[in-house]
Amino acid sequence: MDWLSDEDIMQEVKQGNTDLLALLFHRHHKHLFNFFLQTGVEYHHSEDLMQQVFYRILKYRNSYREHADFRKWMFTIARNIMRKHFETRKRHQEQDLPDILLNFIENQINNSDEEEKIKILYTALENIPAQDRELINLSRFQGMKYEDIAEITGTTVGAIKVKMHRAIKKLRDHYFQKADQ
Repeated sequence: MDWLSDEDIMQEVKQGNTDLLALLFHRHHKHLFNFFLQTGVEYHHSEDLMQQVFYRILKYRNSYREHADFRKWMFTIARNIMRKHFETRKRHQEQDLPDILLNFIENQINNSDEEEKIKILYTALENIPAQDRELINLSRFQGMKYEDIAEITGTTVGAIKVKMHRAIKKLRDHYFQKADQ
């Protein structure tokens, strides 16, 4: 079944073959977990939110449009869940990145110069607004195109380009400010 596309699998799930949702989970749970984690959701909450996404995929499977891009649909659900998560905590703007990211970096990278650069990057990410982090996460960490991000966020490609330019500038400014210290 690995040869089936996400969209084909989702069509099967929509038709009632819900066992195939396990394939989608297997393919995308790490992407979703990292999306939540790198946007500032705590580790255990990231796990919970990732599971909520797949629960909603199952629950709302009949709303999936045939031939729609599954990843865009999935990340739209993920953004809605994350927005609700932040609203309930009233910390959307001030949300810090979890310490687990820095601990993971220390355990995975042997080159101390590279490790330091990545730590500075995550510290800089922590200092930009959550909305900017989310855009950078979708574009750079999840590898999504601006067109896809525009559709997910309900805005235009031009607006995404402007927002990304500003977010990258903020990130760059914070990165070099931290690197010079």
